Amino acid sequence: MRYLLDTHALLWARAAPALLSEEARIVFESNDTTLYVSMATLWECAIKRSIGKLELPDNFFEIIADDYEVLGIEISLLWHTPSWPCTIEIRSTDCWSCKPSLAI
Repeated sequence: MRYLLDTHALLWARAAPALLSEEARIVFESNDTTLYVSMATLWECAIKRSIGKLELPDNFFEIIADDYEVLGIEISLLWHTPSWPCTIEIRSTDCWSCKPSLAI
């Protein structure tokens, strides 16, 4: 299965996996799972770091690039947004949901 992580899912998976539900941890650890991170998510992390709202290790972005499939920002991709992988969305410390992609 393929999943597109939002900012909270990415940060919790890296810094505090215990905050994720058991089901979410299984998805993250599965060899059958491909995890994607949008460049927009990484940009959000960089902005929050620059204004002092998020502490990140100096090599955070390199680690993410090594561990996840990073989706760049390209205008042509906007037309294919509904066919992107599922998104893992964290709603609280003990639940998560998967939003399946929509068909056009």
